[in-house]
Amino acid sequence: QVFSMHGIPKLLQVMENDNEHLQCAAVGALRNIVFEDSENKKEVTEKNGIPILLQLLRQTRDMETKKQITGLLWNLSSSDDLKHTLISKALQPLTKSIIIPCSGWPDGDCPKEDLLHDPEVFYNATGCLRNLSSAGPEGRKMMRECESLIDSLVHYVRGSIADYQPDNKISYAIAETIVQKENGLQHIRRMLHSSEPGVQKAAASLLRNMSRYYELHKELGKT
Repeated sequence: QVFSMHGIPKLLQVMENDNEHLQCAAVGALRNIVFEDSENKKEVTEKNGIPILLQLLRQTRDMETKKQITGLLWNLSSSDDLKHTLISKALQPLTKSIIIPCSGWPDGDCPKEDLLHDPEVFYNATGCLRNLSSAGPEGRKMMRECESLIDSLVHYVRGSIADYQPDNKISYAIAETIVQKENGLQHIRRMLHSSEPGVQKAAASLLRNMSRYYELHKELGKT
């Protein structure tokens, strides 16, 4: 019904309004509208929705709006028809706006950003990445070459282990993303062969943490 009434373009227009409450409400509505609806997902893309969402993600400081945007991107990423579009347009902004700040990389700190006061933002972002990693060889190549993506994910999990505060919900999403990305485990292999005992210990702990998930055993066996 929303599709037939041209509601999606109107919601996208509201997102360009300066009122944060209206922006958040519009994104939340659109997130619900596209859920398990391929036509609505396609309409969002055709109406230039992805650039509008990414612009808002970069500009807003409202945590609820960030949560709704990342959740909407996760919903969109479940469509095979949109995966390559999202990789080319959203991967880098999502990495810079959410993944890197949340991970604490490359400053060497464990995650301290305000973004992690609501872990769902990070969880949504890694869920989106996990869907995109199934886009085929070319898509995985683009993800592998995305600057700082894998480094940030590995750093986050290492920091969680070092603090003895692993978040199972987030850690599994990240672990699966690392494993599914072509050559993603190379970073962990290099850590295992480091001359620094602390780095080796962190790598071993990371693998132990990831090995809790039966679904990852086949790939982890190659490490």
